[in-house]
Amino acid sequence: MPGWVELQPEDPRAIGPFTIVGRIGIGGQGTVYAATGTEADDTTVAVKLLHAHLSFEEKARTRFLREVEAAKAVEGSCTVQVVGSGVQSQRPYIVTQYVDGPSLQESVAADGAHTGEALERLALSTATALAAIHRADIVHRDFKPANVLLGPDGPVVIDFGIARALTSSFSTTSQVVGSPSYMAPEQISNDPIGPPADLFAWGLTMAYAANGAKAFTAETIPGIMQAILTGAPDLGDLTGRLRTIVERCLAKDPADRPTAEQVVAELQAKPNDLGSLTMPSARKVRHVRRPVVITAVAAGVVLALCGVLATDLITSSGHDDKNKADGPHPESVTTSSAAAAGIAPASPSASPSRKTTEQSTPSTSGGPTPGSSSSPKSSDKPSPGKSSSRPKSSHKPSTPKGTTIGTMPYTVVDPYCRSRGYASGTTLANGPFCVTKSNQFVPVNMDSVCRWKFPAYPNARILSYNSVGGWTCLSS
Repeated sequence: MPGWVELQPEDPRAIGPFTIVGRIGIGGQGTVYAATGTEADDTTVAVKLLHAHLSFEEKARTRFLREVEAAKAVEGSCTVQVVGSGVQSQRPYIVTQYVDGPSLQESVAADGAHTGEALERLALSTATALAAIHRADIVHRDFKPANVLLGPDGPVVIDFGIARALTSSFSTTSQVVGSPSYMAPEQISNDPIGPPADLFAWGLTMAYAANGAKAFTAETIPGIMQAILTGAPDLGDLTGRLRTIVERCLAKDPADRPTAEQVVAELQAKPNDLGSLTMPSARKVRHVRRPVVITAVAAGVVLALCGVLATDLITSSGHDDKNKADGPHPESVTTSSAAAAGIAPASPSASPSRKTTEQSTPSTSGGPTPGSSSSPKSSDKPSPGKSSSRPKSSHKPSTPKGTTIGTMPYTVVDPYCRSRGYASGTTLANGPFCVTKSNQFVPVNMDSVCRWKFPAYPNARILSYNSVGGWTCLSS
């Protein structure tokens, strides 16, 4: 059954030369559609179209276009082809091959953990994909079972907009991003992030694949983060050389982890060669470029395995999600077809034949935050732009520019998020988040909360925050 749902009245029927046949899903930056080409070539493709409300935001448009370029930068032999890109009605879009297959997350949930040759193939395939990403000077930053698809031609690694290029002029340390159960210590600590973070996540994913359970567990997200920072991983039934490699990848210090290419070399070595093969840490081959940000692959760049290593692969069961979510989409359930396009599915029924057990976790991308004035048009979700709980004002006080217009307690995040259609809102050590019904954490732009709280000031912005007084809002 196709991994998409029927088009809604507001959906386009064509994008560029492609005929739209269904909606795969909606995410923070755009909507992903299933489409076909001309009569001569009716191959299904995935088309991601920037949200209309973002098309007039220069930063959002620029970020989206940078992601397109980053998607094209990954070595062609290891990626699902970027079919094309363009602009329609001032809205940029990117077209990629469509991947039809379950995620590792879904596979392990349905069939259990894998061992032996299947696990070795999975390890080699995904490490090969990461090596290709890193050769293009891109860091994935959200590698996990949900971001690996088992396509008909083999497993592929997909990205949901969190990936960063190493060549931009922006800092990568502005926010904590990723999925807590698969985050490296440096991500949690908000330190500079480079390729070693992907190797840490790869190690955790392999452990999960081998055991059907996460290597670090706790009852709360802060507890999971603390376990990653200070605890020892539970590698369970993971054995042999793969266990040794995973242990190295899970070193707390990123400089002590191997590179993806070193992992590939170790996995490809014949048993007789293992005694002489050394696996130096990333400390000896550290990138001299400073990691910097351009969100890569908004279209969900899919990194294929260079060809061969397909079949019986695995995934995790449990609670991960994949939205790099900075747009207002209160409820997202991941399905494999949605994953192929790097987006949250339009409906839980998009792939009814597969189990979807993921729940989301804190993540961000370069897209808009929940401060955006628009939200999904689904009839069963609140419309953030028309929320009745939004404070109203009939006139604008004559407050001079750049002066304080009021303060908000930290608890304001919860009613703000609820007014936007989210299940709740909370403030963690690394910032405020809206929380979806599937437990996905979406970072909040506090400037937008100021404008929501003080609607008479459409250009209000946040000035400062302290634990006693809360947030201070300024007129702009």
